[in-house]
Amino acid sequence: MGEGKIKIGMIVRGMNTVPNRLAALPRNVVEISKRIKMKSFILTDGREDIKYTLEGLPVYQVKGSVGTLKSFKELVNLTKSLDVDVVNFHGSLIGGIFLTHSWEKLNVPIVLNLYTSKLLLQDFKTLKLSDIRFHGRILDDVKEWTGSFIPSFLLRHYFVGKDIKKIVVPSQRMKRSFEETLRQEKLVCCIPPGVDLKRFKRSNNEKVVKMKEKLGFKEDDVVVLHSGLGSVLRGADDLILAMRNVIKKLPRAKLLLTIFSGGFGGPEYLLDHVEYIKRLAFQKLPHNSVKIISQPIQNIEDYYSLSDLVVLPYRFVGDFPECPLTLLEAMACGKIVISTNVGAIHEYIRNRICLVPTKNVKDVAKRIIKILSDKELYRTISESNRSFIEKEHNWETLSKKMEKVYKEACN
Repeated sequence: MGEGKIKIGMIVRGMNTVPNRLAALPRNVVEISKRIKMKSFILTDGREDIKYTLEGLPVYQVKGSVGTLKSFKELVNLTKSLDVDVVNFHGSLIGGIFLTHSWEKLNVPIVLNLYTSKLLLQDFKTLKLSDIRFHGRILDDVKEWTGSFIPSFLLRHYFVGKDIKKIVVPSQRMKRSFEETLRQEKLVCCIPPGVDLKRFKRSNNEKVVKMKEKLGFKEDDVVVLHSGLGSVLRGADDLILAMRNVIKKLPRAKLLLTIFSGGFGGPEYLLDHVEYIKRLAFQKLPHNSVKIISQPIQNIEDYYSLSDLVVLPYRFVGDFPECPLTLLEAMACGKIVISTNVGAIHEYIRNRICLVPTKNVKDVAKRIIKILSDKELYRTISESNRSFIEKEHNWETLSKKMEKVYKEACN
């Protein structure tokens, strides 16, 4: 972190004191703060008012939740005391609205890094009728979802003509959506999140063999990985059904699910999702063909490395990040990722053979078999994935882009 004249107040919820347990947004804030040639203060929420240091960065925690107006007002007071030059909020659309409402009298330039946008009716077409049983996702996150349905004229009221100097979004899809809604092209720019290229990289064969042995796999087993929050809306159930056909063609194929619910990174209501996925997996697949880890994993890079293929058949754009970190990290490890063509996924997966329609179990199985059976195709996609991440999701490059945004905001 540099000691420049410009001071940035980074606001993000859910900061964790353990570096390897940082969720996507806090990690984004930390990596940017470490690289910009400016003074950064991280402002977050928690159970108590404390100050601590994380990876050399000062963190100020206020008691409460950043998702409430009361907490935002506390952060306004904290920001005044720190005398920052720019406020940079990282979070949801509704969080950005709360922040602008609380910041009206502060007269400090604001940069919003928003990771959710308005949902359209067409976004719900990818859901299954059976998904209604897991409606807790909507009910428990109603505060986060509210902003997705706010009328365009209200968004213009809160975001245009205020102290907001720039809105930063992670995908071109979101950029087009905000430009259309706000009618302000110059206000919005696209800067995707980065990946730790030193941590997420190809592993040597010896390490892969040891990891396979540790998890009960044989050296010649072909491992298909699905990782992330244990929400059914992320398509683990479709993958389980697809694996029945895959195993018939490729008997050495194994399914590895690293899914989690309560605790770090996941809300408690996902427990019923995880239990449903477990039951389905052991009902539909031979028990020796599936391994399920339903707890948070700190060294997730080792699990990417031991896998031969990562499959993320997401169903609902409102249930996963606009730019899924799981997808980017796996690609950084040189892994091929098969996912569905929903949201902005197509912006990160460039090879069309790796994009499948939602709710199409047979197509998922065909793509898995095709890619695992064609060594030359596998090698080509693997190499291009790593190169793409190095070029487009390098923290050094992305931090310079954010630094330029801060300088423009001050001017």
